[in-house]
Amino acid sequence: IMAKADPHKTARAAAEKDGFEYWLSHPHIYSEGAPVDVGEEGLGRMVPWSYMIKYHRDHPEVITIDREGNKQWMVPEYAYPGLRTYKAAEFAYMAKTYKPTGIIASMRSETSQLIDPPAHADQFGFNKPVVDDMKRLYNVDIMTDPRFDWKSASFKSDDEMVQKWRELRGSYITELYREIRQEMRKANPKVKFAVLLS
Repeated sequence: IMAKADPHKTARAAAEKDGFEYWLSHPHIYSEGAPVDVGEEGLGRMVPWSYMIKYHRDHPEVITIDREGNKQWMVPEYAYPGLRTYKAAEFAYMAKTYKPTGIIASMRSETSQLIDPPAHADQFGFNKPVVDDMKRLYNVDIMTDPRFDWKSASFKSDDEMVQKWRELRGSYITELYREIRQEMRKANPKVKFAVLLS
């Protein structure tokens, strides 16, 4: 489709002609697609999903997992440096190719259009780099410590160490946005960058 009629180039040209800013919205931070064999039929569902990011197909380990290893498709765990590099290059490409006024990164996810949403806010986030960083930083094994098992009577959402785990996972997102901004500046320093949280 993009080879036949690139909507970004067309919109950029139209905006320039009429004196408008052109902001490009890129919703793929947590909506990265899924394999065709993933998904559950139901109201509001799109099964099979229409796309899957190549990096995720080649590196399925980056999809966030729960303690049992179940994946929450479309939602990557940005603890992986290679994944952040891939994502930053994507934004840099758009900044260089389309020269928009700015690019908006959306944090929304479409995962509930494919599979049921998590049963609990702390259900996922147990990928190997996260487990390793928690051991290295706090000498805690989140795979065996019941404080990190939302099904356990020992789980407390306000536990200090559980909060450290959340902060660690948040730090990967912060690093992702640093790397995106850095690569966008190299590609086109004039392009602004914004994040949509909803």
